Amino acid sequence: GLDLLNNMQIPTLAVNTVMGKIVKGADNVEVRINGRQADINQVCALSPDNIIRIEYIENPGLRYDGAAAVLDFIVRNPNSGGAFSSQILQSLTNKFGNQYLNLKLNNGKSQWGISYNGHMRLNLPIYRENIEHYELADSSSLNRIESPLEGKHNTYGPYLRAEYNYINTDSTNFYASLYFSRRTSDLMEYNSILSSDDGSGDIRIHDAQTTPQSSPGINLYFSQKIGHRQTLVFDVNASFYIGRSIRDYTETPIGAPQPTIDIDSRIRDHNFAITAEGDYIKEWQRSQLTAGLRYTANRNRSTYLTLDDAVYHQNKDRIYFFGEYLHRFGKLSLSAGLGGEYNNIHSREADNRVENLLFQPRATASYRFDDKSQIRLLFQSWTSTPSLSQMSPVRQDVDGLQATVGNPNLKPFNGYRTTLQYNYSGQRLMGQISAQYFRTPNAIMDYRYYDDNYIVTSYANQSGLTYYGISISPRIIVIPEWLTINGSFSISRKHSHGINYRHSLTDYTGFASISVSHWGFNFNAEYQHAWTSLWGESITRGETTSTVSLSYKYKDWQFATGMLIPFGHYSQGTETISRYAHIERTMRTKAIEQMPFISISYNVAWGRKQKATSKLINNDAGVQSSSTAGK
Repeated sequence: GLDLLNNMQIPTLAVNTVMGKIVKGADNVEVRINGRQADINQVCALSPDNIIRIEYIENPGLRYDGAAAVLDFIVRNPNSGGAFSSQILQSLTNKFGNQYLNLKLNNGKSQWGISYNGHMRLNLPIYRENIEHYELADSSSLNRIESPLEGKHNTYGPYLRAEYNYINTDSTNFYASLYFSRRTSDLMEYNSILSSDDGSGDIRIHDAQTTPQSSPGINLYFSQKIGHRQTLVFDVNASFYIGRSIRDYTETPIGAPQPTIDIDSRIRDHNFAITAEGDYIKEWQRSQLTAGLRYTANRNRSTYLTLDDAVYHQNKDRIYFFGEYLHRFGKLSLSAGLGGEYNNIHSREADNRVENLLFQPRATASYRFDDKSQIRLLFQSWTSTPSLSQMSPVRQDVDGLQATVGNPNLKPFNGYRTTLQYNYSGQRLMGQISAQYFRTPNAIMDYRYYDDNYIVTSYANQSGLTYYGISISPRIIVIPEWLTINGSFSISRKHSHGINYRHSLTDYTGFASISVSHWGFNFNAEYQHAWTSLWGESITRGETTSTVSLSYKYKDWQFATGMLIPFGHYSQGTETISRYAHIERTMRTKAIEQMPFISISYNVAWGRKQKATSKLINNDAGVQSSSTAGK
């Protein structure tokens, strides 16, 4: 399924079949199967023969609750027999690989399924580089450079799902699943030498962070048509998070027997989340009304094992309600809606409660000039809530100069976006030109201050971020059914305003891909330039990746070989731009540079097909986790 999407070369979308990612700019794209929210592993297990169509929703409505974009894979469901699909992708030079297995059995209106997905990254060598400048409390300055020695990334993530689906195409759809995901370690370990200009001598740094975790869950879905093109939909998703966040950090002067800085942070989480939603959908010939109510409850319990087992509880209750109406007037389509979000966040040990109600208006006007071109104007808003770590009142040391502490008084905030788009779809050329503006007043952003000779990072509702951007995304069919070129380029300007700071950033990003297909062969080459984001006093740089691959499909088999990052170098990083600290951190690895791989897929189905069904809504319970402070 992911290969099929990549071959379609949809404008604005960058698809990486090796890393298993679908992105639009810096945003991940939400994927669904027959309307039901899914993950990338389930998409990879889809047989292209069973995919009827792929719906790309660039501007999702209020019922999608803030998704940047949605891809819905509409597939056939057999009413007898079954289907088996599998894929193994393995590096030829290290322990980097992905595995997918999926089995479905059908009997009349019922379908049973079981699937397994594996995500393997074992002992991959990584290293980091830090360049640090500090303005100290005594008005002196300090410069430090961290030079890498060695490091490694180690994790394995099995994912199991058992599911049952009952479909009466004319009236009823019932879906139930049990799932379990696991991450064995998620180890990120760095060893390096730290040099300073204060004459203190070189220091050996050891910094290792692991986040082993398990997350079982259950999903129940039911939709019922009640006549006159009306539908009721109910969806419940509940999940647990059981995990730890562990960080071991030491600074040892060269030749010294013991470290001078020794930070051992250990947090144990037992968290629970449940989301329940009910929707009503009414359709007419030229219009549609959608209304819904969603309730989400988070119950978080964090135990700080290295702080005398101190326990902190946080309860979050969220009520989201919305109504949206769409009507078509010939070539003109208009939609308007209003969502509301009530949040109640209670930090028990801090004896603190935050309550607020925010509204989310949304309006769209779309005009189609002809069957090739369309213009759209969109205004939308969304609500963001503080994370568990941002609200934790526990202070955690990062190193000998820095610490972090949360703020239990943080409040959810609204963001507002206006987008103007022009879309063109010709026989050989299609694409999009868009301009975008958004503003996030009262946003939760980081800031820094001095306390007891430490530079402390905390969070507060501040002035927020202002963004301006334009993009162009063409797709050209050079030779029909043979050669297609796809790409996107965007430029943006960002302004971040907060407590005692004003920062600006200009970002250039984009991707390009080429696909050549014929006689069962497919050649793909992809390049994606890293995006850069500014938020508060932090700059984050994404991944610059490239892939070349050649595949061949023979009956139910597909064989592929290729190389990840055939040219250039891999890196991602962050930058702190506070007046107290200017720090550039870069993580690198040679493990996936010029990495050859092979992939083998097998997909077979037997039995008759029945009409596809669509699950109209889906919820993610949104269980949360804590994080130890780190570089």
